[in-house]
Amino acid sequence: MDKIKKYGIHIVVVLFSSFAILLEGLDKLLLSNNLYRLILTVGLFYICAVIYRSIVGKIIAYVLLFLLTINFSLSLISRMVYNSSFDETQATSILLTNSSEGIGMLGGYITYILISILYFGISILLTRLLASRKSKEKMGKRYAIFLIANIILYGGISVDSFLSIKRGHDKTSRTAKFLYKIPLFNASRFCSAFDLMNETSKILKTKVDYSDIKIEKNNIENIVVIIGESARKDAFSLYGNPIKTSPNIDNRKSNLMLYENAVAPAPYTILAVPMMLSKAIPSDEYSALEVSDNVVNIANYTKQWNTYWVSSQKEIGIHENAISAISYFCNIQEWSTEKYDEYLIPMIKNIVDNITEKKLIIVHTLGSHYPLTDRYPKEFDIFKENKKQHVNEYYNSVYYTDYVIEQIIKEIEKTPSILIYASDHGQIDNKTMFTHSLAKKGLDVPFFVWHSDLVEEKYKITTNINTPTSTTELYEVIKYYMGVTNHKKPNNEELKVLSGDMKVHYYGDLKDE
Repeated sequence: MDKIKKYGIHIVVVLFSSFAILLEGLDKLLLSNNLYRLILTVGLFYICAVIYRSIVGKIIAYVLLFLLTINFSLSLISRMVYNSSFDETQATSILLTNSSEGIGMLGGYITYILISILYFGISILLTRLLASRKSKEKMGKRYAIFLIANIILYGGISVDSFLSIKRGHDKTSRTAKFLYKIPLFNASRFCSAFDLMNETSKILKTKVDYSDIKIEKNNIENIVVIIGESARKDAFSLYGNPIKTSPNIDNRKSNLMLYENAVAPAPYTILAVPMMLSKAIPSDEYSALEVSDNVVNIANYTKQWNTYWVSSQKEIGIHENAISAISYFCNIQEWSTEKYDEYLIPMIKNIVDNITEKKLIIVHTLGSHYPLTDRYPKEFDIFKENKKQHVNEYYNSVYYTDYVIEQIIKEIEKTPSILIYASDHGQIDNKTMFTHSLAKKGLDVPFFVWHSDLVEEKYKITTNINTPTSTTELYEVIKYYMGVTNHKKPNNEELKVLSGDMKVHYYGDLKDE
């Protein structure tokens, strides 16, 4: 009993230090990286205890504990909301999120923010208890031995990180490898995110040889490609939802080619959209540079199609992600600063009214992106019957998306035109909100092609395609309507999916939701 009293605080520190590590997953608990993290996190508390006795030391200790809390918070939200470890794709999303989006997202994480504040408070309490025991029990020598062991361990990790790169194990940077093994291990994901963003900046400089391309002329004047946002397939009445969430497109089914089992290539926009519009598919060797070969560049090469990018989503620099790089390949880009997707319609009308050219128009919408109540005007707040308010809001956002699609169709239906709609990824219902997830419901998406009555007969395809199809096929679909008959993209019949940590999974192996 005396020994328990004597060493109880140290046992508590060890257990408390393991919380963030446990959130990485029980299957990874005994991996060497986690053992490093545990020892060094305990060491961090002892360092804070040693320096806590001076004012400057207290300030440094508070900063270190705050950073440790941020690391814990990232792991907590990723595990509880997305059921995954924090990864580089989530890190990239944070880096690219503007202030209004960030504030909106934080509203869904209040519970976890409060838990993180509690974590910070307990961290300070444990540090103060350790500091007080140091003076009372003369633990200085034991602390010193532990700290020296930590310094040696940091040195060993540094050497190992350097040698692993030298041996060519993978493309992860030395800094990211080092950070991955220390208490602030989520910082490694931001490091990898910056590396990916720097690689993305090279997309515009990468030249693709299109000299083999063969083109058949057709009478199509407009190809409008609408990239939906966070839309689940089963939320659409078009796909069997008994609630009439998509009445307009339901009424146009006689002019649709409908993909019944479309699967997104990733559960995140910044990974999925580039693979939809480019020749890239999920693979262990995936590189942002593959995005250089995309439908916009092909259209530009043909000199028959003028290319447009129209978006409700924030304009960002070409160095920041592959989507923005593709947008800058377009001849003309327009961004709406308004709140709702309907403000894109006048832009599209002005483009379509120019009948002297063939046009490829890519429309990037906000769709059903969180927070949902910001995605539709009040007059579209019509669904009330579900006991879960977030489900009603989600259906409202889909109902509004259906309205926007209908208005765009009305602008082009009296011309030989094609409209393609595909959502970037789906969502799972985690009981309080819809979120990203590497699960089937997080990847099942609506994907359909509408044709006007004025296109040539060969392009009036009205069928339901039941074969499971990756939306990486969008590249080939757009090429077909542009009249490009070769330069084929690798097929993704196996339905490979890229997770946020850039690892390949198979759709069939994933859980449902």
